[in-house]
Amino acid sequence: GRIAYTMGWARGNNDGDPNDELNVFQVRDERNMDMLWGNSTYDRRHVLNLSGQMEVPGTGGMTLSAVGRYMSATPFTIHNSNFDLDQNGLSPDPVAAGSYSGSGQNAMTVDNAGGLRGAYGADYFQLDMRIGYRLRATGVQTVDIFGEIFNATNRVNFNNPTRDMRSGNFLVPTSLLAGGYPRQFQIGVLYGF
Repeated sequence: GRIAYTMGWARGNNDGDPNDELNVFQVRDERNMDMLWGNSTYDRRHVLNLSGQMEVPGTGGMTLSAVGRYMSATPFTIHNSNFDLDQNGLSPDPVAAGSYSGSGQNAMTVDNAGGLRGAYGADYFQLDMRIGYRLRATGVQTVDIFGEIFNATNRVNFNNPTRDMRSGNFLVPTSLLAGGYPRQFQIGVLYGF
């Protein structure tokens, strides 16, 4: 078995994204650099991975294994594109701190600290499992027969929701996180030599 845990904390005024080259808080000659400081889009406080494999005693070759992954949410900026509060022609202008709720099916409610990336979306969890049986062939040759189930809990893992209060999908998750597929099962045979 193996357990891996990482605690992270990422702050800054530029995430290295080409869009960050534009200072959305600059008003004429006033750069307002302090307003750019905040959570990084890469701020993921907790990442936990649990994995293990075992050969079931008395079965002559049956193996069980599993991998579980948990990641806490990433930050995003809540804004309203109807307003340009600093009147510099650039967006997004973050909304004030507070609790915000979306409307519609699957809408979220988030606590927003205000400023850039002051709100956090949904966390991530996935459990993958495998059961297999190893047949010994001649010499060092082996044949493995296995079944694998991905996302065994069938949990939906979304990207951050729509951030613009003007949108009809405000705080509604509309896309899956990469690799966030529904439960899947596959079987296979592996010949080792």
